[in-house]
Amino acid sequence: MANVAKETNVGLPVALALIAGILMVISGIVFLSMTWYHSTFSGYPMMGMMGGAWSNFMQGFTPWILGISISSIICGGIVLFSGTMMSKDPGNSRLWGILILIMSSLGIISGMGFLIGSILGIIAGVIALSIKKQ
Repeated sequence: MANVAKETNVGLPVALALIAGILMVISGIVFLSMTWYHSTFSGYPMMGMMGGAWSNFMQGFTPWILGISISSIICGGIVLFSGTMMSKDPGNSRLWGILILIMSSLGIISGMGFLIGSILGIIAGVIALSIKKQ
């Protein structure tokens, strides 16, 4: 029983990972809605002098935004899953910490989780890797 209590000091990285994963999923949904809005209305609110130019400009970025939003949702889901599994199985906190660190490092490149989610995920992964089994 004492060994289990010593191994379960994963509360902080679990909390940070869950917050990071939620922020990543939310940012992915926000970017996905922006892609949907642009593809549906295609510059409709700005039909004045700049309406067509804005639509043509944003059309080139739509596939990138779509890719970033889908990858943000996937990476956020993996971070959420890893945080949940770390709380259920603290003995493998190194494995889950590595997954959190990798997914959050990928996310910082594209600004997933409004950037703060990726930073929190990196912090959670580093803390999870620094936990020593006793």
